[in-house]
Amino acid sequence: MLIIRKLTEKKLRASGGGAEPDEALRPEALSAALEEGMTVFLMLLDEEAAGVLTMGSEAEGSSPAFVRVRNVYVRPALRRHGLGRMLMCSAAGEAVERRVWFLGCDAALSEEGTAFAAAMHFRAGAAADTLLLDLSDVEGLRHG
Repeated sequence: MLIIRKLTEKKLRASGGGAEPDEALRPEALSAALEEGMTVFLMLLDEEAAGVLTMGSEAEGSSPAFVRVRNVYVRPALRRHGLGRMLMCSAAGEAVERRVWFLGCDAALSEEGTAFAAAMHFRAGAAADTLLLDLSDVEGLRHG
C-alpha cells in the first residue's frame, strides 16, 4: 500500500525507523529538516520509506509569492513510475491550503532534477535562481 504522510516529530518517533541506506530517508535527516522548520512528506510503500519531499514552511518572494520545494527524493529502483509527481501533488495541496499559488525550486539542479522540473512545468521566475510552478496551470501536475 502506498501512503504519503505529512511528518511531525511525534510521527517520526512513532515510526521507529531503522538504518536507512538512503541518506535522504534516514530518520536523522528527516528530523533535521523538521527542526529547521520545513514541512516534510514521507512516502511509504508497504510500510517502507520510498521517498521524501521537503519544502519551506513559509512563503517566499512576492509577485508571486511561492513555497520553495527544497528536496524531492524517490529511491532509485522506484523512479519513473509517477511517485515524485505524487509527492509534488502533496506539496501543491499544502501550498494551496496556505493560499499560496506557486511552488518554487532552485534553478541550479542536477540533470535529473532539471528533467523532473521541466516535466512538472516549472518555469523561470522573476528571480534568476528560482523556477516556479503555477498551481493554477492544469498542465503542471496532470498525469500523462
